[in-house]
Amino acid sequence: MEKTVWTRHELLAAGKSSASITRAVRAEKIRRLCRGIYALRDPDPLEVLKAVTAARPEAVVDGATAIALHQYTTPNLPICLRVSSVVHGTGTPAILHLRRSRRSAQCEIEGYRVVLLADAIGTCLEEGSVPESRLRLVAEKEFGSYRGNLRLDGELAALATSSKSRLAEFLQNCSTGTDSALERAFVDKLRRHGFVTTQNFKVGGYKWDVCLRELGVLIDVDSRRFHAGEHNAAFVLDRWKTNHAQVAGWTALRVSGDCIQFHAVEVLGLLEKIREFRGRNPTARLAGIVESPVWEWHMEIRPL
Repeated sequence: MEKTVWTRHELLAAGKSSASITRAVRAEKIRRLCRGIYALRDPDPLEVLKAVTAARPEAVVDGATAIALHQYTTPNLPICLRVSSVVHGTGTPAILHLRRSRRSAQCEIEGYRVVLLADAIGTCLEEGSVPESRLRLVAEKEFGSYRGNLRLDGELAALATSSKSRLAEFLQNCSTGTDSALERAFVDKLRRHGFVTTQNFKVGGYKWDVCLRELGVLIDVDSRRFHAGEHNAAFVLDRWKTNHAQVAGWTALRVSGDCIQFHAVEVLGLLEKIREFRGRNPTARLAGIVESPVWEWHMEIRPL
């Protein structure tokens, strides 16, 4: 592949003079990306990243470039970096974006120093460089599951930025911490109806798919694959998990995947009644919430 990025030393070694380099920049044959780095009009993104981080050893990959590295995909232009000083310029529009920052929380990916993923998402939110819909998909994928929730909590705790509250608010509206697409869809429905959720919530060592803390409600979404009766261990665990939650004072609800897909109205209706009751009686035991028996409305067991 043709080389698209050079250092000043490489150009001089190739026989170019300082005057010819200056003329080439003025004629827009090449672009000066930052001090000592030059490129063609449409350089290879990885060449830009490699050249600039070699010239600026303190540089830390940021923004959309950092998100790409976290996902082990090839970044697009512009390459986004944090550096200790921008006294010699902030880069070249559409190719390189340098911003001054001394934030220290970072990791190493493929030999590059990279900001934490939550920090990179925060930069993109702040700059508006990536659509929020895409950032949400990234967050839900990378911070999925119980371990993902722990990782997210750790990354947010490590950040020291004035935009941290906005980032936390954005992430709160993402369905992070879910283990499946079905759970994400359920959480989205709950949030659209005004419920505040926490995913993969732990009670006494047991993990619940969703917690509605303000209502004192725990919910598990049970799929046939893992919770059918023939799975003896799951069968026993499910019952003692529920027993433990109820004894600890929680209202424990279990719904099937079919309920979420085909009977979300009934599930949300039950939760709405619990919310109404809690609005009138914040600490009282649930009472007077009457629901039709499941065989009257569930498509799978309703009499034909």
